[in-house]
Amino acid sequence: MGSIPVEQIIAEINEASLDDSLWPKAAALIDQSLGTKGSHLLVMRWPSGEEPSLLFESGCENHHPVEWAEDYALNYFSRDERINRFLRLPDAEITYVPDLYSGREHKTSATFNELLVRSGGQRGLNFRLDGPEKDAHIAFGLTESLGGDGWSATQVEFVARLVPHIRQFVRVRQALAQAESLSASLSAMLDQLRLGVVLLDRNGRIMNVNSLGIELLQNTGIRDSSGHLLAWHDRDNVRLQRLIGNALPKWPQPGVGGSMTISPPLHQGAEVAAMEVHVVPLTSSRPHYGANRVSALVLLPPPLQFAGMLPNRELLANALGLTPAPSAVLFRLAEGQSVADIVDRTHRSEATVRWHIKEIKAKLRVSRQSDLVRLAHSVVDPRLRPAAEIQ
Repeated sequence: MGSIPVEQIIAEINEASLDDSLWPKAAALIDQSLGTKGSHLLVMRWPSGEEPSLLFESGCENHHPVEWAEDYALNYFSRDERINRFLRLPDAEITYVPDLYSGREHKTSATFNELLVRSGGQRGLNFRLDGPEKDAHIAFGLTESLGGDGWSATQVEFVARLVPHIRQFVRVRQALAQAESLSASLSAMLDQLRLGVVLLDRNGRIMNVNSLGIELLQNTGIRDSSGHLLAWHDRDNVRLQRLIGNALPKWPQPGVGGSMTISPPLHQGAEVAAMEVHVVPLTSSRPHYGANRVSALVLLPPPLQFAGMLPNRELLANALGLTPAPSAVLFRLAEGQSVADIVDRTHRSEATVRWHIKEIKAKLRVSRQSDLVRLAHSVVDPRLRPAAEIQ
């Protein structure tokens, strides 16, 4: 193995979570340390009863994207025999690639004998991570060792230490993409409107908050208390303080990012959705001579209904030509509620709720539930309301 400390690689991954143009550099350091040829990062979705779908893929070799990554997505993913087995693996379990194929497939699989030979992944390692959304999976693959001696226990342990940081990289990138701020710098993120941003110093004190962040801290389950972030609920607050503490360790230890979901205050009622919180440590090679500076970001993607995008229920029904019962189901889906949430809060059967969703899809000629939600949010209501007013 190379001599690059795992702490340096973790710091590079943290930096890449805010600027994904830095990801190839982090991936190259992983390869250099492990003596591998390259790596492959994918995000997949596998809803119950459906075929897995590939949402994102990126392959890297020494700072550069590789042709076999696109080739895999276009020509091999749909017939890769290991996919269903891989998606059933426990979260974060590191697996030897040949173990994901049967003995017969070692001889007959096109993926195993063609693509993985070209990419160097035939004797590599794979691991699967639970994604931030239901049915979402993060996949990471490493090619085989260039030394040809197989994988040592030390190498596997090194990979295991990187696993949570790769998960956090993807989660933060997804949050930023959802907020349409993929290329945002710190100053740009403070000014943009669809993502709350809180800047913390090395002691966890709030240094700056953008305008949406201020509004979120006043109306959701996280708040500013004398210059520190607190969650309203004790259980959430314990986790939040742990996340912030992990992102701001004592020098020279690197910070570790993390994410959680925070429940709304009880006084806002059950209709208000929970909110994701992402804590991202910041590192810099520039000397600071003890000056207090921004040491962590707290990213607050606003709940959909808080962001002022939900139309009035009656307007939604009229605009889309829906009767009251299905329009009520669609409204709740647009608020971010799951089918289970709707069943619990409306006391309807799951079969009834799913029947309404099926009927809405047929009427509006869409095939996916996410398309229904987007369609609902495309209906503009001139009487937009903040979350606290939603009943």
